[in-house]
Amino acid sequence: MKEKLISNLKVKCKQKESYSLRKYYIIQFLFLASHLFFALIIPYDIEKVYPNVSKFIEFFTFIPVIDILNNEPSISSGIVFYVCFMLIVGLFFSVWYVKDSFHQSVMLNGFLGIYEPVKDGDIGEFNKKQSKLVKNPEIYTLGLLLVFGLMIYGSYYYFSGDVLDLKGGSYARINDITYLQRYQTKLGASYTTALWQGGIFFICLIGTVSEIPYYIWIRKFSKKTDS
Repeated sequence: MKEKLISNLKVKCKQKESYSLRKYYIIQFLFLASHLFFALIIPYDIEKVYPNVSKFIEFFTFIPVIDILNNEPSISSGIVFYVCFMLIVGLFFSVWYVKDSFHQSVMLNGFLGIYEPVKDGDIGEFNKKQSKLVKNPEIYTLGLLLVFGLMIYGSYYYFSGDVLDLKGGSYARINDITYLQRYQTKLGASYTTALWQGGIFFICLIGTVSEIPYYIWIRKFSKKTDS
């Protein structure tokens, strides 16, 4: 299994430098930009143009926040469709991101000892810099758990629909606008969905799948270098 994985990685990336961090960040930017792009191009009354959209939305109503939006008269079908559609876009992005993050960890950080700069179980230069983060593993682990705990709670807070009653905004003139009211406009829907769904939920999902295993691995090698 490991030999096959190594072979596939070396076919894709014959040199460490072949991994493109530029592409990595471009895809992240495009994902965030897609929240605004799709919000602007999806019509408010999409259900009138494409009647079958109601079936698509109905499929997602098991998620409380979408069920609330779908039953709210002030929220158009286009906005509800947009929230559901961005959930799918985000899931596809997450699959790509986890795969790409794995390649980044392997190609640049020596994750699992499959590729440079790790050789014969010795930690590479890049990993030595990373390992400094876990010199105090108890504090770092607590911080990591706290961050992901807050993100998991934030994801629950959003998908449960509780967030819709929350008044958002930094300035007094918009403090009385709830997130439910923000979903009445395309820009408001774009901002809210990008912040809570795209930002908190997908970062939490991606981080849990891709970053935590790498952290465990780098901590193990950090202990080896100290011994």
